[in-house]
Amino acid sequence: MKNRTQVVCLWWVAIIPLGVVLLDLFLSIVEQNDNVVSSNFDISLINQIVYLSVWNAVASSIWAICNLIKLSKPETYKFLGSRETFTLITTLNIFVFLMYTSTFLAAPETIPGFSTWYQIVKSVLEHFLTPPLVVLMYFLTAEKRYSSKVYAKHRAWSAMVIPAGYIVFILIRAAFLYSFADNPTVPFPYPIVDPWKVPLWLSLGAIIGVLFGNYGIATFLNCMNNRVHNYRHLKLYRKIKSNEAL
Repeated sequence: MKNRTQVVCLWWVAIIPLGVVLLDLFLSIVEQNDNVVSSNFDISLINQIVYLSVWNAVASSIWAICNLIKLSKPETYKFLGSRETFTLITTLNIFVFLMYTSTFLAAPETIPGFSTWYQIVKSVLEHFLTPPLVVLMYFLTAEKRYSSKVYAKHRAWSAMVIPAGYIVFILIRAAFLYSFADNPTVPFPYPIVDPWKVPLWLSLGAIIGVLFGNYGIATFLNCMNNRVHNYRHLKLYRKIKSNEAL
């Protein structure tokens, strides 16, 4: 990953996603915006970590930082610098991008965090600009790893790790809040699939959709990664044969 474009993209992913999350956290504390509770650090922090996009932003920045370090120290952070982890990060970015974009187009009034300039900046940089850059990096560094069948059977499940951890977190948190808190703050981040307010089949369907949506995206990415890799090698092979013929 020493191509200049790839390095620039890595710096962007290392700084921007985590940076805009911290910016939103800081400004939501120091600016009131007619919402007194936002001045409380704990409440502002909760308002960040209950959303999957924030988990994606933090994971993406940590991954990019480790890969920047790996450029100068190739033996470090082998797991975080692996192709499988790259596929996981790219998958999650695509999923967040698709979910946010579809919600923005279908029901923009339901999207939280569009009431101030810094929340708008955060949403644009985090949800609309960063995911395409991650995808660009992914295919710029395409390398053949596993056949589509092998990957779907043995490796694609890893793309569920972060979404599954997130789902477990918000369900446990919501269960405690609904059970013991009189006036809980953001008990469930996505009311449309809140299992305490909507039919269980709808919530369960959404959870399964999130998990297998990431599984499907990861499998598709691996397939396209192999195709790009093969195309490059075929193109190089034809070029070598053409030069030999001359």
